[in-house]
Amino acid sequence: MITEAQFFEIAKFIRDTKVKYSNNIYVTGADVAGYMSELAKSIQHEWKGCQAGLSVLGIGSDGTIRGCLSQQLDKFIEGNIRERSLIDIWNDENSFYYNRKFSCSMLTGYCKECEYASTCKGGCSRSSSTEGEHCRCNPYCLHKIEKEGFSNIMQARTKFEQDEIAEMYNPIRELPNEFYEKYRP
Repeated sequence: MITEAQFFEIAKFIRDTKVKYSNNIYVTGADVAGYMSELAKSIQHEWKGCQAGLSVLGIGSDGTIRGCLSQQLDKFIEGNIRERSLIDIWNDENSFYYNRKFSCSMLTGYCKECEYASTCKGGCSRSSSTEGEHCRCNPYCLHKIEKEGFSNIMQARTKFEQDEIAEMYNPIRELPNEFYEKYRP
């Protein structure tokens, strides 16, 4: 995962690129780029909360239906088109409960007390895939960063030494020599 500071730098890069190339190409931040902040307003469309299961859905290569393909937890699987029709899944009153039956009481962390809670809905619902099953508070919120700063010293950093990176992330290990000997062209 990137730090909050790295995320903030990416948002500024998107804003600056959008301004620089506004006459030539369309540049925007995706739905996970910040929400209800001043910076977010300059890089994306107006955020009206996660639309998974409200106006969009995703169909996985195995036929599973989710409100959005970035929702990786099994609790977001609404059915499978190989077993049930898409219309039946979409029209089921119990499908996509996290958005169709949304309540601010479902929010956690910073989002639970935020003035934009009812509009933003805790940002992109994929946060539970990275922050834990019961999380409904996206860690990458530009509004939170603008209002309160970074969560801690580590989150305020943008640059890391190689040995720090190796400790923070699970680096790709080298393949054994036998692999290279067997598959070398």
